[in-house]
Amino acid sequence: MKPIHILLLFALLFPAASPLAAQEEEAVLDCNAPLPQENVVLHTGRSLYLVGETIWFKAYCLLNGQPSNELSKVLYVELFNAENKVLIQQKFRIEKEGATGSLEIPEEVQSGYHYLRAYTQYQRNFAPEHFAHRRLAILNPGSAPPALTLPKQDGLSFLLADGALVAGLPTRLLASFDPALCEKKEGITLEDQQGETLATCNALYHGHALFEFIPAAGMDYRVVIRNKNGQAISKRLPPVQHSGLICRTERLGDNQKITLRQSPLGRSSKVSVRIYSEGPRLEDSRVVEMRGAEQSFNFPLDGLSPGICYIVVADSSDGKKPQAYPFYYGGPSPLPLSLATGQKNFGFRERVDLKIEAPAGEQCQLSVSVRKKGLGEDTAALPSFIWDNPWLLPSYLPDVRNRDETQMEMALMLLAARLNEKGMVSPAGGAGLQWIPEMRGLSISGRMRNKKSGAPAAGEVSMAAVVGNQPQINIMETRADGSFTFTLYGLEGRQNLFAGWKGTGEEPPEILINSHFSIRFPEVIPAPLTFEAEQHQLFEELHLQAQLSAAYEPEMEENTFNPSPPLLPVANLDNPDFTVTVANFVTLPALEEVFREIVPYVLVRREKGKAHLDVYNQKTQQAYNDPLVLLDNIPVFDIGRLLELNPGNIEKIEVFNTNYLLGDYLFGGLVSLHTNTDNFAGYQWGGESVFFRFQAFSPEKAFQHLVYPTAGARSSPRPDFRPMLYWNPKVETGPEEASLEFYTSGLPGTYEIVVRGFTKNGRPCFGRSLIEVGEGR
Repeated sequence: MKPIHILLLFALLFPAASPLAAQEEEAVLDCNAPLPQENVVLHTGRSLYLVGETIWFKAYCLLNGQPSNELSKVLYVELFNAENKVLIQQKFRIEKEGATGSLEIPEEVQSGYHYLRAYTQYQRNFAPEHFAHRRLAILNPGSAPPALTLPKQDGLSFLLADGALVAGLPTRLLASFDPALCEKKEGITLEDQQGETLATCNALYHGHALFEFIPAAGMDYRVVIRNKNGQAISKRLPPVQHSGLICRTERLGDNQKITLRQSPLGRSSKVSVRIYSEGPRLEDSRVVEMRGAEQSFNFPLDGLSPGICYIVVADSSDGKKPQAYPFYYGGPSPLPLSLATGQKNFGFRERVDLKIEAPAGEQCQLSVSVRKKGLGEDTAALPSFIWDNPWLLPSYLPDVRNRDETQMEMALMLLAARLNEKGMVSPAGGAGLQWIPEMRGLSISGRMRNKKSGAPAAGEVSMAAVVGNQPQINIMETRADGSFTFTLYGLEGRQNLFAGWKGTGEEPPEILINSHFSIRFPEVIPAPLTFEAEQHQLFEELHLQAQLSAAYEPEMEENTFNPSPPLLPVANLDNPDFTVTVANFVTLPALEEVFREIVPYVLVRREKGKAHLDVYNQKTQQAYNDPLVLLDNIPVFDIGRLLELNPGNIEKIEVFNTNYLLGDYLFGGLVSLHTNTDNFAGYQWGGESVFFRFQAFSPEKAFQHLVYPTAGARSSPRPDFRPMLYWNPKVETGPEEASLEFYTSGLPGTYEIVVRGFTKNGRPCFGRSLIEVGEGR
């Protein structure tokens, strides 16, 4: 999709709207619009950290399944804890190959599990569970982990895949119990009202058991856990309904077969079926006439982006909430990458030459992490923390190499239960998008409304400016709902911004600025930070290296990749026609006299008790009575208040005495005053303006690793116990293999080389290899 097509699409479909920072509403998705599908895939160098360390990450932005930055140019990255308290917020540029960056973990962060998330402005239209997430273990050696208030857990609970028991229809039941009972239990069974065992479950995963049976009308059922001491815990299932609807799905070649079944007593009805891909994006919508016990259709998977898909079923006859049935489409298998190091055993501070090759010379964008084994996630199976927080499943499932189908089914049922409870897949209406994608770069948005009535202030002239020496002025009319959006260019770090109203009315509207980071978070089930023997040793090694790094300067370091150059400041004001340096003239008592006596082509005019500035063009013999007036590059609307400033605080005055085009607006001249103070010479803007802090792009930094190019360097007495040897998020393969080099440290053990990424067509890539490091190897 070309940028101009995307621009026209959003201009036509989504004319309005941004929620206010103080009252962000649930996002509403217009399901009938051909919305693009944008996903973020997040990879980190590792998953265990100490405070004060750096989190290195690579994020791939996929548009309709392919790496792209055509829809979004800005990535929002946050670190938050289990209480949804934000610890770090930064923004990064999305290039064609993705976004790379780093976050410094503050020293005051408490020990515990924390969550890194990445998303775009466009993704804020959907539930935050659809953002990319990574769970990180962070240890603060100087403080004990905080006491957690864990939610009360029932000894036994359950959920039904279809939300109810329907007589004569197969039912999938997921029973959940305290994992502490696993070692004490004798067994878990499904029983009827006579105590007859209908099913015994052996598929147990972290306190979850899956049953499938066909309930009968008039029967009562219960799930029973029997302990080894003879005690039993039971939970009664809800009554069996005489009528109802279930949905089942199965993979048939290149199609997903979707089957709807209703009880024999069910009457004819119309069932709405919508299929969403991960994002979510509407892929199919139809109405199925249920005239018999079963209806089915095939949904083609060709062209579908990999990820979790959701079948949302709503029966018009029962008035119940729509029910979501997720299934996983993995797409093409990951492209296997060949990793070669020449040998598997290395000595301390020895150079490792790594060769990365893709089959058939495939072009791939990759990140490479070399770390002590155990510092990253184990990709062999689903992480155990998924069971308590199933909203993490979409972020971790693509990395799992050995998927157990029963385990997958159970995890998807947990995810579906959460989505159905919160209504996160089924749309609430057709109001369109609330967050417009940042196709041009950084943006700010907000709304103007009447202070008394709260009605939208439509058609008002709104202005925005960057405070500082690089003038950047934006102007537009508010939309029908009073909203406005401005694009900013060339900004890095924390900035001060201005937004104002250039109107003629007596009462200025209220100006509300949207929060540029999402204020919605998933519901996190907290878990205590526990240490197994291996993890305890890893944290000790991290602590040792942190102490050594603080005590010793590295002898020789090299960048593993070239960071993107800093952004060049952008200004949209030209050189003035005339400049007057006020200090070069005799000091005058009032600023009005300065304009009258020494500033050419600017006149002070008073009308109905108000002061105005006029600009005169001698070539055209034309006077402009509505020039744009700036004070330290910030628009000024009250000229009378401006004239009260002390002339001694004014350094220079610039005059543009011709028509000045700024965006879509033509001003009759421009007058710009520059002060020699840092507080606008004491000028106070009124209620027609607001100042606020804004987080712009974070500059990209390079990962540095120690190198030992000579025998003398290798024998240096300076200690080196790095458990993280290398990180490079900008590795490319093509017709030629990628060649990298790094050096081992003095820390013995097994190290893993993990290479992940995507081809230019969006196919995931993966490679992993192990090396051993030890003395004399």
